[in-house]
Amino acid sequence: MTRLIKRYSNRKLYDTVESRYVSHEDIAVMIREGASVYITDKDETEDLTATVLAQIIAEQGKADPSMPSSVLHELIRFNQQTVDKGLEKIGSTLQRLGVLPEGQGTASLGETCSSLTNQVDRLEKSLNRIENHVSQSTKT
Repeated sequence: MTRLIKRYSNRKLYDTVESRYVSHEDIAVMIREGASVYITDKDETEDLTATVLAQIIAEQGKADPSMPSSVLHELIRFNQQTVDKGLEKIGSTLQRLGVLPEGQGTASLGETCSSLTNQVDRLEKSLNRIENHVSQSTKT
């Protein structure tokens, strides 16, 4: 069972299962005992799980620096692999949509995104001009 933890604007964490405020250490104990947690903002609109768990790991690293640096290296590598896989998926989707030419790697995604952003900006400006023109012509 996944436990829902809500983080309020005052940064307090509230365990909805036990109806009590919990600390980072309490969450670490829950996880060590086999529980899964899902941490959101109070409105349940933003997933904060990874952020809070990273904070817990950082705090534990300060309190007990015995965690091998090799484990931390692997965590960072795993995170980069996840980002790389995400970029690959975005690239293949853009290729299917015809936005990114076939065979172009994820390295050009930044340029493509920048180009798309510029195109959207130009379209928004054109729409604003049209809206202004229409509203002025209906006033007369």
